[in-house]
Amino acid sequence: MEFREGAFDFQTSQQNPCRQYAEWISEALDCILVKADQVQAVNVSDYDLMIFGAPIYAGRIDHHQFYDLNPAAKLIIFTVGMVNPDEIDFEPYLQRNFPQHVIERAKFFHFRGALNFANLSWYHKLLLWAMKKFHLDKMEFEELKPEERVILEAYGQSTSYLDRSSIQPLIDYVRRMDV
Repeated sequence: MEFREGAFDFQTSQQNPCRQYAEWISEALDCILVKADQVQAVNVSDYDLMIFGAPIYAGRIDHHQFYDLNPAAKLIIFTVGMVNPDEIDFEPYLQRNFPQHVIERAKFFHFRGALNFANLSWYHKLLLWAMKKFHLDKMEFEELKPEERVILEAYGQSTSYLDRSSIQPLIDYVRRMDV
């Protein structure tokens, strides 16, 4: 079978970190990029490899069950969140968010994202304010978990950890694959 790659991005917004990483991966691998709302128009059974991107928000990985559309394809899932991947164990996140057969089947990569506080909805600003006021501000910085520290550091400002070079391990992994 001819090798065809597909990078499927869950996000549809023009300005979000998950989409940016998906675009960089698509460019680096010279593969198609399909938005979540357009995936039904693509015959995913034609692909030997599927790459999905999903943001992490409040411990939840926003994914759609695209990984079951072509169970024969090799699967890579990348997540995007604010926490430095070197400072956190992503296994609990994966266990809470994906069925075991997907965890066993997929290769996972984690990239750092961005947060523009000014662009958040009033609801999300209120949630972050409450978390900061009633929890984070009452603790010593050293006592905070990495995911709490990053919220405190980014609170009220625009912070971006986007880094094109961070996709290189995923690119190298794909290029070494036997598909």
